[in-house]
Order: sequence, then C-alpha cells, then structure tokens
Amino acid sequence: MQSLQTLLRGLRELGRRLPIELHERVELRAWTSLKVGGAADLMVRCNTPEALSTVVGTLGEMEQPFFVLGGGTNVVAPDAGLRIPVLTLGGSLAGLEVDLDGVVAGGGANLTQVCRAVARAGLSGMEELFGIPGTVGGALAMNAGAGGVEICELLDRAEVLRPEGGLVQVHAGDVEFGYRWSSLPRGSGVIVRARLSLEPGDLAGIMGRMREVSAARSARFPRGATAGSVFRNPPGDFAGRLLEATGCKGLRVGGARVSQEHANIVVTDRGATAADVLELARIMRRRVRECAGIILEPEVRFIDEMGQEIPLS
Repeated sequence: MQSLQTLLRGLRELGRRLPIELHERVELRAWTSLKVGGAADLMVRCNTPEALSTVVGTLGEMEQPFFVLGGGTNVVAPDAGLRIPVLTLGGSLAGLEVDLDGVVAGGGANLTQVCRAVARAGLSGMEELFGIPGTVGGALAMNAGAGGVEICELLDRAEVLRPEGGLVQVHAGDVEFGYRWSSLPRGSGVIVRARLSLEPGDLAGIMGRMREVSAARSARFPRGATAGSVFRNPPGDFAGRLLEATGCKGLRVGGARVSQEHANIVVTDRGATAADVLELARIMRRRVRECAGIILEPEVRFIDEMGQEIPLS
C-alpha cells in the first residue's frame, strides 16, 4: 500500500488531464445517512468512465486498495475514518438517459431521481422502488427491493469496471441475484452504468402509485439519521417482528437507538459514533439468537478503516 503523499502525487498528475476531483480529510459522517464516522484521508471523485477506469487502473498498479462509496445509505463508516482512497462517482457517471422502453443510468445516479425521471416519461416498473435511498450502483450491488419488486428484475445489462480486466458488459442472465445480494461487484469492482428495461404505462396511474408508495414509506419508516433496515429478513419471517418480540424497540447505546416505530431501524442522535451503532446491532442480533434461535444477517455494511467488513459475531 502506498503512502498518502505518493498517492496524491500520482492522482494529481492524472487530474491534469482527466476530470477527477481530489479532496483530503473528508468527514464521512457528512457522506453517510447515519451521520457517523471519522475522516477519509483521501476522496477521489471520478466524473467520466475514462477517468474512473484510469484511476482504478493506476491504483491497481500501485497495489492500492480502495473503497467505493455510493449514496452512503447502507454503510456504517468507522470512527477512525478510512486510510484507503474513497472513490465516488459524479458527472456522467451520475447521470441518466431515458429512452422509449427503459433508462441508462450511471452507477452514481440517485435511485429516487431515476424513478422520478422514468415516471415522468410514462414508463412503468420502478414505482415500488421510489424512495429507496442510495445510488443505482448500490441498489444493484445489494439487489434492493420493495413492494415485491427487486431491481434485478428490471436489469437488462450493466457496464462493470474490474481492476483486473477493465470495462466489461454484463448481461442480466450472467448475474446471480438473491435476497439483498448480487454477484455484481462489491469492494474492488465498480458498477459504471446500467440499463433497466421498463414498460410504457399510464402517466396518471404511475404518478399516483408513486405517491402511494412515498406516503406508505413515510408512515412506516422513522425520520432522522438512519440507514434503513439493519438486518435482512430471515426465510419465512421478518427481522422487524423478531426484534420487536425480543423487546428491542427503544434500546440505546450511546447516541444510537432502536426506533420506537420500527424495531429493525437504528436512529442516531448528534454525537453518535459508529461504535455505538455496532454495539447496538450486536445486542439486537444476540437477543434474537437467544430468544428465537435465529441468527440475523446484517443488511448494512459495518466497515473498518481499511474498508473491510466487520463481522457482528
């Protein structure tokens, strides 16, 4: 792994000819929905596929690991911050183009904005996903879903950047999907853009359904700094039901607390730490294991200062 100064020299050289932005000591709490975490030593914003490919290739040549940060809605950033470069997607990598029967969206495109854009174009299929926070790339990596619809059902193809193989086209049939999981890259790979296939529909009906989904979501999920569901639903049951049955609502560790409205959601107060959230999640998981004999798997990602996932056990 390279020193920070060596990385900066190499990336600044790239920045003279490519649309990238370099920022030092970036507070991750400002980039994550839970509002916890320390500072990242270096954040690199790539604004075109060429810039992203060159940056990832350069980091690979340096044998330098990195962490890809999308909307920050499904990650608990460490209090110690991140010692490896954080890559974010901007410019055309966060844009979208609607066509007659679908949309091509950058991996960094906001999922809710994509839902809104296709709805205005009279295209149906994404209504149930409206309001899910985060980016298209993040949604595909975890196969986000709601209301019986998963984003994998809409995928036509994706363009993926693999450090060892460059940009490749991946068709939906070549991707493995499961409940809140997909074989699309997490970690060292990057989802550059994706095409989602949709169907023409009645504009009034599409917009009306989106309003219903938005209202239901607002009623079901608490306001405040959250990362949505902490745990995945186990087969044949609901994590929220199990957590509520074991008395988790209202539990608190430091500045992190389990919502009174939804037992599978943690809300953070000002001054909360990632350590608070991690310990609270461990207590929640332990209660369900001891009372129901079920081991809940996390839906959010707890990471350490090298971007590696922290196990709850």
